Amino acid sequence: MNQYLIICYDDGSIDGTLKTLYTYQEKYPNIVIIKNEKNNGIAFARQQLLNAVKTEYFYFVDADDIVTNNGLKKMHTAAHSNNADIVISKSFMLKKQAKRKINWFTSQFSHKTSLKYFINHNLFYLWNVLIKISFFSYD
Repeated sequence: MNQYLIICYDDGSIDGTLKTLYTYQEKYPNIVIIKNEKNNGIAFARQQLLNAVKTEYFYFVDADDIVTNNGLKKMHTAAHSNNADIVISKSFMLKKQAKRKINWFTSQFSHKTSLKYFINHNLFYLWNVLIKISFFSYD
């Protein structure tokens, strides 16, 4: 867990989430916590998280996601091996637990092909996608 920068966003929760996050942060110094007083919606939260990214790649994990062992490592390796801007993992729903389970990569894309792929396949979710932060730069 220490090999990743983990940025947690709390949007005004009142269920003890923030206390739990601080407990983990004491144990793992690579955890950064962004606290907001109220819930401003998912788009605002994602933008705050993107503003805090200081690494080459980022990956969103929501509260209802489960990432398999070494899943992120496999995606990161695939991204570097293929110089990919985006790596999309397999995923499936666990109906019993109502959670998404994320497996390792299936496809990697360059900046040129990724937007077209996303549009053609209606992939407007981010819960199984590793993205290079420079993907958002059009310099």
